[in-house]
Amino acid sequence: MKKVLVIYDSMHGNTEKVAHAIAGALAPEVAVEVRRVGEVAPEALGAVDLLIIGSPT
Repeated sequence: MKKVLVIYDSMHGNTEKVAHAIAGALAPEVAVEVRRVGEVAPEALGAVDLLIIGSPT
């Protein structure tokens, strides 16, 4: 099964909602993990098939 990592940073919660919405849309087809940017170790980046990054504007 493909692995997807969604990394986000959110100031007011909107980007977090989008990150979880993306994960929800992908979850039936792939294994998705959603993490805040400060929770991700650099080693985790090499173990995914798709990396999605979101940040506040």
